[in-house]
Amino acid sequence: MCGDYLSFSAVSTAWRSISQGINSRSPYKLPRYHFLPKKNSIPMLLQPGGEEGGDMHYLYSTTEQKIYSGLDIPELNNKWIPGSANGWLVTIDISDLQMNLLNPLTRVLISLPASSTFQKPYSPLFHDGSNLSFVKRVHISSNPVDDNKNCLCVAMVSCKRTLSLCKIGDYNWKKLEPSIFGINDVIMYKDLLYAINWEGKLFAIEVGPITKVAVIAKLEISRGRPQYLIKSSRNLLLVVRIRESIGPYHIKTIGFKVYKLVETQSTDTDSHEHFKTEDGAIHYQDEPLHCAWEEIETLDGMTLFIGHNQCSFLDPSLYPGNKKNCIYFADANYEHDTSRLQGIFNCPRDIGSYDMESRKIELLPGLSESSSRMPSIWLSPNF
Repeated sequence: MCGDYLSFSAVSTAWRSISQGINSRSPYKLPRYHFLPKKNSIPMLLQPGGEEGGDMHYLYSTTEQKIYSGLDIPELNNKWIPGSANGWLVTIDISDLQMNLLNPLTRVLISLPASSTFQKPYSPLFHDGSNLSFVKRVHISSNPVDDNKNCLCVAMVSCKRTLSLCKIGDYNWKKLEPSIFGINDVIMYKDLLYAINWEGKLFAIEVGPITKVAVIAKLEISRGRPQYLIKSSRNLLLVVRIRESIGPYHIKTIGFKVYKLVETQSTDTDSHEHFKTEDGAIHYQDEPLHCAWEEIETLDGMTLFIGHNQCSFLDPSLYPGNKKNCIYFADANYEHDTSRLQGIFNCPRDIGSYDMESRKIELLPGLSESSSRMPSIWLSPNF
């Protein structure tokens, strides 16, 4: 680790001063390559420690294949984490269901609207945010400190997995209208919000005073397979996680399929032309489809990190020790994770790496099984 710091700080006087400044602010001794510019920060696996989560947590480095233990983060005690991006965690307090954004390494906390402000989803059978399992995942569009005015939080809520939105400083969550259901993942891409649902429909959404929604692609996907949307340098990617049940409370990842979004209709217009409006009214467009998913066999030498977090797509050449064309995956079975958290049953964790070339899955070297009931999640350190 010392060698990493020396090589990093020796690049130039400017980089040396940056690395020394970060080192003085960091409360934990982490590898210095985690202090590269924010967009290049490689994720570490955050795992709560102790039977009940506790105050002491640890980070696992895929680059060094070792654990950094003894992280005292009381703000994570008794918290469910439905999302992570740009070094920030979305937390929900198990006792009062208060929602916050937390940078666990600087301990900065930003309040989000209370879960009680979610609007009821379409049926008296579904609760209104009064228990933990209401919020499935939360996407953070940008760094809430660097982009405070534009940072959009998108929550997938209720058994119907509808979308609710808020910005930093809002007092309430706002339900997306027109409604779309069964959402597995969302992402901001080229100024639009994209969402994929369990039927394999890809929605392009223009959020504004008049929200516009269009279905632009479809893919036949077996229901129940987790899906992840990722931005690459050239395309929007879709990763489908393939799992099998090997016991009453154990679902295990056995592989992945990766697709890139390609245009099927030549057009001189931009993506906003997917939307049609008449007299200022919202128009939901389902046909014709403008794009299609094309399966790919390689990540072009890149590395993916997926789980409850917002997926990261990075160049492993910057971090010796990480595999190219590899998908690092963490826990992502929401129902099992919340059941473990609530003490209903304790299913084994589903963490490892998948090599796109050999199609083999391996355990992460040096990572021990956590006794905590909290799920693991990838975190990109951000100081």
